[in-house]
Amino acid sequence: MTKIVSLILCALCAIANAASLPEAVDLFQSKQYDKALPIFQEYANKGILKAQSYLARMYVNGLGTKQNYDEALFWASKAAAKNDSVSQGVLGYLYLNGYGGLVKDNVKAMTYYRKAADQDSPIAIDRYSQIVLQRHTKKGLDEIEAALIRDKSMSSSLVLMKLYGNGKYKPSNLQKSIPFALESIRRGASSPIWYIIDNSKFLQLTDVLNAAWLKALYDLKNPELVDFPNYQSDLKAAIESLKPEEIQEVERIKLPELISKTEKFLKERQKKYGSIEAVDFVDEGWVQFVGERGVVNEPLAQLLMEEGLKKAIAMRNQDLINHARNNLGVLFGAAVNSNVRNKRLAQVHIIDGADSEYGPDNLIWYAYEGKIDLPEDQFKALLKRYKDLDKKDHILEALGPLPPNLKNKPFQIIQYLTKKYEESPNDQIAEQIADMYEDNYTDSAHLMEAKKWYEIREKLQGEDADSRLHRMNKILAGNYVKDMPDMRNSIDELFELRTSSPPNLIALTPSTIKEDKVSTGSRKPALYALVIGNSQYQSGRLGNALNDASLMATKLRSFGFNVTYAPDLNRKSFMSALMNFSEKARDADVTVFYYSGHGMQLGGVNYLLPTDMDFRSKEDIVAIDGVSLNDIIRRNLPGKSKIIFLDACRTKPFKSSAATFANHGLAPMNVPRGTLISFATKDGGVAFDGPEGKNSPYTGALATLIGEKEDIAILLRNVRDDVLKATQGKQEPWEYGSLSGGKLVLSNISSQ
Repeated sequence: MTKIVSLILCALCAIANAASLPEAVDLFQSKQYDKALPIFQEYANKGILKAQSYLARMYVNGLGTKQNYDEALFWASKAAAKNDSVSQGVLGYLYLNGYGGLVKDNVKAMTYYRKAADQDSPIAIDRYSQIVLQRHTKKGLDEIEAALIRDKSMSSSLVLMKLYGNGKYKPSNLQKSIPFALESIRRGASSPIWYIIDNSKFLQLTDVLNAAWLKALYDLKNPELVDFPNYQSDLKAAIESLKPEEIQEVERIKLPELISKTEKFLKERQKKYGSIEAVDFVDEGWVQFVGERGVVNEPLAQLLMEEGLKKAIAMRNQDLINHARNNLGVLFGAAVNSNVRNKRLAQVHIIDGADSEYGPDNLIWYAYEGKIDLPEDQFKALLKRYKDLDKKDHILEALGPLPPNLKNKPFQIIQYLTKKYEESPNDQIAEQIADMYEDNYTDSAHLMEAKKWYEIREKLQGEDADSRLHRMNKILAGNYVKDMPDMRNSIDELFELRTSSPPNLIALTPSTIKEDKVSTGSRKPALYALVIGNSQYQSGRLGNALNDASLMATKLRSFGFNVTYAPDLNRKSFMSALMNFSEKARDADVTVFYYSGHGMQLGGVNYLLPTDMDFRSKEDIVAIDGVSLNDIIRRNLPGKSKIIFLDACRTKPFKSSAATFANHGLAPMNVPRGTLISFATKDGGVAFDGPEGKNSPYTGALATLIGEKEDIAILLRNVRDDVLKATQGKQEPWEYGSLSGGKLVLSNISSQ
């Protein structure tokens, strides 16, 4: 009897000393896999589901033991039969690859992945999404998209969130992806809350909504979300920034109401800013720049990035403004398309994008090469900021300054850096050499060198998806857009937006607009001109803008142009006039656009300012209420040859301005072939208005000389000389772009 009691006491002792299952989980999470394994083995043999699940995970990944697919299959089968999501995901992986003695079976793999995804398993969601969406034509992807929308399951909502959210299969579209994230949460998912939190800064969620979503992440404790980012400091900061009544609202709000409030916020935001977010435009611009949609499309990349910048300015999202400007600087500097490549614009945007994530590195190298001059204290501040962002010293800390005789000599700098690399290989030097070959190329040999150095950088960094290397491969294979295509509907087509023409455009035309009747008869060159003069601004009158516009309308009419003369246009009338002219002149051989009035640049984009612009507000209102010159050229000026005369930038209209060095005057332009733009003054300068009641120096010279039988190129050189003389060298007109074909003389073009 004593012996039996002793045995019982020993058994109880052993049980008391055995490690518990929660302790095994703690060991696993602290990556002490070898210690956790025997404990899980013991409990799994007793039929404990959690232990079986952990064993399946450990054997399939080789954690604390050798990778063993047979054991993984054994334990995953047991746990999956009890509806364990981790084990269902393991079975999906085994069937997908044919491991553990299984025959490859995509259908079974998808079945198990979907079961796990429907239980909010983050890994299964990713794998299921990849299987469903990969390797499809656009038509096939559209059919899958429609089927997923009809399905209305948690897993389908999660796949749709991925489809619209990662930019891999279609352009990223937060206005489409976030609603599916919300729908999946409504159906029981918790992992998409990360997605909402990570995108809250782009969506500009209210402080209350942002804090409420951070709180929701910690309230919905999914036991599988062991590796999610630690947002506790963000939650604390968000709560501390709220008013007492707002804190009470965050504490009170339940998940269903939070979802509804967020959906309402998104609908109101879409009404205000449109169906595409600024970040989606900017990100898709980079995708087009590196060729991830099949070809390197730099013209479309420029359009998208500028559209994103314009919207970011309108939203006053400074982080995104900086990001867009930096990307535009890279685009204009590295473009191989001659219509996009623009060193001056590259410099403007790199300087303006200095506060972006990549801004310090770009400006440091700009200063090093001699492209810009920076005071020593500013240069040191950039080096410090680079270290704060990248957690390492910039390579120039070790290299030291460039020998002065090499400044602004890119290929000599490349040779110098190549020698430095040979002495001490470094990924930062390799990247800079690659960038400089790309930025300064004149033939394919330079692009081959850029590719070589991007490959070197990739090997040093251990990455296998370098976007710039991918871009070089595309360009060298000839897979890039070499011309300047018609992009009037490209954004609508890319983002699959329905397009429709505004009804009854002519009815929107104000009575002050005067249009010449279109003549009929024998075929002559179809010549159309739109002449706009804006004088009567809310904040004050421009003395000569109407005189200038009226004079140019008369001149062009005498040369046989069908002229639309439109004075003093508010924004609605301005847009109406442009749309009507685009329709009226759709068959034009030559179109002329003349504008006299206020104009300015914002973020490297030029805007013409309607008369109802409120100059008392912040100047970033221009991104909403101004009329983009780029949009006019791309969307409203038809014709084989397009000529633009811009007598703008007469004064700085906004009283308060945050403009930097690069923001004075108008910005330089990228112009498609067949288009010629004449600025009254060089980018960065100011155009004079002239004596009250007469004409500006620019329009006065243009109107005087335009009747001469000279080619347009010679005419504009003569205009430049006259304006320089009249203003004692203070105003210098400038041209961008060129016309194709032979000689073009405006005064007798109707008979050419």
